Amino acid sequence: MTTPIIYDLIGIGIGPFNLGLAALTENISTLNCLFLDENPSFNWHPGLLLPWARMQVPFHADLVTLADPCSKYSYLAFLKARKRLLRFTILEKYFPLRSEYHDYCAWVAKYLKTLKFGYKVENVEYDKERQAYRITAWQGNFTSRAYFYAKKIVIGIGSRPFIPEGIQDKMYLPYLTHASGYLYHKKDFIERGDITIIGSGQSAAEIFYDLLQLYPDRLGQLTWITRSGILPMDYSKFSCEMTSPEYTSHFFSLSSEMKGKVLAGQDNLYKGINRSLIQMIYERLYLISLSRPNLKSDIRILPHRELLDIRPLEISGKMFLKLCHTETMEMNKHLSSATILATGYENQPPAFLEGIKDRISFDAKGRLAINRNYAIDKTGDSIFIQNAELHTHGFNSADLGLGTYRNMVIVNSILGYEHYGIPADNTFQSF
Repeated sequence: MTTPIIYDLIGIGIGPFNLGLAALTENISTLNCLFLDENPSFNWHPGLLLPWARMQVPFHADLVTLADPCSKYSYLAFLKARKRLLRFTILEKYFPLRSEYHDYCAWVAKYLKTLKFGYKVENVEYDKERQAYRITAWQGNFTSRAYFYAKKIVIGIGSRPFIPEGIQDKMYLPYLTHASGYLYHKKDFIERGDITIIGSGQSAAEIFYDLLQLYPDRLGQLTWITRSGILPMDYSKFSCEMTSPEYTSHFFSLSSEMKGKVLAGQDNLYKGINRSLIQMIYERLYLISLSRPNLKSDIRILPHRELLDIRPLEISGKMFLKLCHTETMEMNKHLSSATILATGYENQPPAFLEGIKDRISFDAKGRLAINRNYAIDKTGDSIFIQNAELHTHGFNSADLGLGTYRNMVIVNSILGYEHYGIPADNTFQSF
């Protein structure tokens, strides 16, 4: 019987965060790593890769630069390889196109030898004899199982679309979808003639602007319903200082109750819309209004409405949306032929961890109790997680700009020494 390879580290999921980890561990000779993903190739939010949409982080917040500015996997190295570096510098755009960032990640993935696509992890157990985690994964189209062993695990499977309470059982409706599938359904939705978007964040604004280009030639009515107002992302300098190791440590030190209160007041730091996109939307509305003074009868923006229910109307083929005004508490109704839920994403512990649940720490609310070094196991040194620590580390959890820092912490924890020097004294503020 062949003795299996026991990897020092296996990453489950290959999104930008674990892809960055793979890039940062490639040249560490003492680490034997492997990364698994169920998709056939790198694939990051394909349903929202609008060709004009830009990132909410600057180009240097790539997979590696803030840890290793000389890395061959930097965003600037990608542009040079694609012969676009000079054009990019002349363009003077701080925030890259999302589609180009996706291409950059796919470019990095092509060169990394530690990645295995087409493996869907089914279960993780702990093998006491080998003192390693045994990972069971379906290979290909669920035709066969493969088994891998690792001393350490880093989970980076990302989040899943969030559907508001009371709406989950309505997702079978043919013209109702989450924003993550927008581009897959766009053509069919346009043919319905009128579309409603639910949501107040970046994805909702991008979809609204994208569809606004089709009015009035290909789309008759468009409605944007937001639970809050249309809030811009706060990208001022002292707010940006909060995307730092110092603020992360400060937030981590707070009580669980205080963390909840602080997060409740920070929507503008991580749920807002790019100011440039808000400007683009307003300019487009203004230009349309010059020739269509009654624009508001077709293009409606309804802030401060919460979606309570959706019901199909069989006779008309439309959907009945029940709304509540969050300030006046008045109930409103709205009819729509197609509805897009730009309601964000949520994290849940993956089902494949059930086999090692006894090794994982949970807080009083049943959430993962994530250590300062992003470990979730009781010993704090063998199971790590990416982008699930909103409740423990703060609003930076999903920020691509802080992903490199988190990977530096994880690498140092796995090695047991400081391979990557963690930057200190980064802010003028003392949190």
